[in-house]
Amino acid sequence: MLTILMIDDEEDLVSTVQNHIEAELQDVRFEKEHNWKNALVRLESVRPDLVILDWFRGVAGTGDVAGKKVLEEIWKKWFCPVVVYSAGSVDLGEEALSDHPFVKTVEKGNKSLLKVSGHLRDFSSHVNTLKEVANDIDRVKHEVLRDLAAAVYTSLATEEKRLGVLKRATRRRIAAIMDDPQHLGDDSAQPWEQYIFPVLTNHPIMGDVIRLSNQPVTNPTAHRVILTPTCDMVSHGGKPCKAPLFLAAKCDDPKKLLSHGLGLQVGTKAKKSDVKSSLKKALNDAHTSGLVVLPECAGRIPLMIVDLRDLELIPATDVATGTEMNKKYQRVASIDSPFRENIAWGYLQIGCRPGVPPRDCQELAATLADLWDYGAEAKK
Repeated sequence: MLTILMIDDEEDLVSTVQNHIEAELQDVRFEKEHNWKNALVRLESVRPDLVILDWFRGVAGTGDVAGKKVLEEIWKKWFCPVVVYSAGSVDLGEEALSDHPFVKTVEKGNKSLLKVSGHLRDFSSHVNTLKEVANDIDRVKHEVLRDLAAAVYTSLATEEKRLGVLKRATRRRIAAIMDDPQHLGDDSAQPWEQYIFPVLTNHPIMGDVIRLSNQPVTNPTAHRVILTPTCDMVSHGGKPCKAPLFLAAKCDDPKKLLSHGLGLQVGTKAKKSDVKSSLKKALNDAHTSGLVVLPECAGRIPLMIVDLRDLELIPATDVATGTEMNKKYQRVASIDSPFRENIAWGYLQIGCRPGVPPRDCQELAATLADLWDYGAEAKK
C-alpha cells in the first residue's frame, strides 16, 4: 500500500485531488494536512511514501513560501518522492532539488490532476524499492545490535567505554554486512557503482576523483585521482595534515587505452571482436601499461583513463575538503573499495618496480633446464 500525504491549505481542492488519486491508483492510503503549522508534525507521524505539496501559504505568488521549508525538511530527515503542486511559479532553489528525478512540479489548472497521478504512478515502483532498502537497513541494524551488545557489555567494565565501542563496532559491522557480496545479491553492478558521491568525509581520501574547478565535467584532462594515503591527508586536533602536497595521477582521453595500452595504430586493420576481447582483459587487470579505465557517471564523471605514469604534486590547500567552491580542485567522488585498492596496487606495481639491468641469462637458463628429469627420449 502506498501512503500519500497532501499538504495544502485549500480544503476543497484537496478533496478533489483525493477522489482523483483514489480512482486512478490502487491500494492507496490518502492522508491530508491543511494547516501549515502542523505540516512537519504530520510528516513525522504519517511517514508518507509520496508527498503532494503546495508551495504557497494563502494566495499563490503573494503568500508565504511555506512549501519550501517542508521540502527541505523532507530532504534532510528522510527521503521520499515529492510532487510540488502549486498555482504560482515555483523556484526550487538548489540544483540538487530542481534536477532530481524524484521531485516534480505541476502547475494547478486544466488537466493538472492527470499529470499529478501520472507522476505518482511513475514513482510507485521506485517507492517499493526504497521501502525494501529501508527495511533491509533496519533488519541489519537490529541484528548487529543484538549480536554485539552482549559481547561489548561483558568485555568492558565502564559505561563510557561500552557506549563508545558499541557505536564504533556497530557502524563498522553494518557497513561490512551491507557491502558483502552475498548481501548485495547476484546482480552484476554497473561500472559507475564504484563511485561514492557526494563524498562522505570532510577530508580527501586515497582514490578521490578531483576536477579543476574552472573546467567542465566533460573534460577528462581536467580530472585527477589522488594516490596519497588517506592517513596523511587527515587533520588531527586542529593541526594541518601530514602531507602538504598530494600525489595525484592525471586523467586523459579513454582512446589512449586503445592506442597506448593495446598498441592499436590509427589506420591499421583490427578485428573489433579481438579488440573487445583484449579490452575485457584490460578492464579486469590492475592496469594496462599504466592505464586504468574510469567509467562514465552521467553528469558527474566522463569516461576516461587514469595514467599512473603521469603524476603531479598538488598543494593540499588547493583541494576542497567539502563543498566549498573557492578551491582550485573540487572533490567529485570517492572511489569505493576494492576499486581504489586496485588503483593503488596498479600504482605500486609501476612506482615500486625495481630497475633491473639487462643480463645474459643463457648459461643460467641452461643450468636450470638441466635440473629436470625429462625422461630418456626427451633428453636427446
